[in-house]
Amino acid sequence: MINDYDPEVEPESNLWLETDESERENVVTQFCEANEADLPNVHLHAHIHVVVENQAAIDERNHWGQFSPFTLFLISILVSEYVF
Repeated sequence: MINDYDPEVEPESNLWLETDESERENVVTQFCEANEADLPNVHLHAHIHVVVENQAAIDERNHWGQFSPFTLFLISILVSEYVF
């Protein structure tokens, strides 16, 4: 189980994926709030962050490198939906 989160430190992929999704969002939200991140919607940011982190963990576990083309595609979709 993940107890805390730091975006500068890549979480261990199996541990990340074994942690309940709501707990993943909680630790990301706690990090943002503790560091007074100036975000329009911290919960939306945490959700998008967890989706990207999930895909990165799956890619790492499958030995695809840090990001597969599919991960970059997902990031692009999420960011464009967030902005527009």
